Amino acid sequence: MVLDRLIQNTKDTKHSLFKASGVWLFSFVQYCSHVTEVHQRLREAQASFMRLLSARDDMVQETASRGLTLVYEKGDEALRTQLHYRFDPNPNVQRSMNNIWKATVKEPTAILNQHFDLIMEDLLKNIVGKEWRAREASCSAISDLIQGRKYSQYERYYSTLWVVSLKVIDDAKGSVRKAALDLSMVLSKTLVHTLESSSENTSTKAMMGQALEFLLSDKLSGKTTR
Repeated sequence: MVLDRLIQNTKDTKHSLFKASGVWLFSFVQYCSHVTEVHQRLREAQASFMRLLSARDDMVQETASRGLTLVYEKGDEALRTQLHYRFDPNPNVQRSMNNIWKATVKEPTAILNQHFDLIMEDLLKNIVGKEWRAREASCSAISDLIQGRKYSQYERYYSTLWVVSLKVIDDAKGSVRKAALDLSMVLSKTLVHTLESSSENTSTKAMMGQALEFLLSDKLSGKTTR
């Protein structure tokens, strides 16, 4: 199928090939997204445009940015909830994704609240994924997501957040380690803030209970203390 070839070619190192493939893929999404076979592969198209977005060629970046905008407009809301792309280490990717987010998501607070679990589960998957950029971006995205929220909103993930943040602190990539350390600091600050709050006694006990359970467990064994 032509679409298979185009998606594959966006992974090619030959500049002229992935440049042309990006333009053709954009055209497919723009004019053929109503076709079932194309619509079902919008997530793959999204991944392809993300690869192109980090290219140095201005035309390729512009094509990728416009392609991503189309994907988010024509796809379902689940595509828009992949929050870690907004925190990509590449400044061009980060800027483009923030612009796309602002253009396509009219009520960000409502979207984040409505899809909180879906977003958090996606971030927890990517924070321990194979790509260092996704790990770093997910650390930053989680830090941003939980700040200012009530503990009850992310209570079910609290222990897991501690586990993965300390796991990624041992990452081979320095910038990923820093992002993981920042996430650990955010978790610590939210704990302190909740302990200082007198209006959420139930949440305070639950949060402290999970924190103590984690700190006294063997999950800290072998972890670095930076």
